[in-house]
Amino acid sequence: MRRRSVAIILVGALIAGSIAAPLANSECESCSSDGKLECSACQGIGAAPYLFFVECFCGGHPACDLCYGYGYYPQVTAKPCEECDGKGWIFCPACGGDGKKNLLEQILNLGTDKLEHQE
Repeated sequence: MRRRSVAIILVGALIAGSIAAPLANSECESCSSDGKLECSACQGIGAAPYLFFVECFCGGHPACDLCYGYGYYPQVTAKPCEECDGKGWIFCPACGGDGKKNLLEQILNLGTDKLEHQE
């Protein structure tokens, strides 16, 4: 009786392992198994335009061609993107950056994939 229980457990583990192994190694479709996605805030550049105003040396003279009498003129520069910290990419939210699908997510999707193929 004991050998039979052990044999059933071993067969069950073998079946479970053969089902789980391909699921654990499947690639993430969101990032093509790279683990990274282009930052949508900066479109992968890593920098964002930054507009600030500088006090004009003329003191606000109406004939000034730089500030037109306002006393300040706009200056545009770039600063590191706040979303990606200047890297130009973010970790894939679907796989967490490892390039592999989440095993639990794949198991839950097994039933929905079969339903889609039947329709």
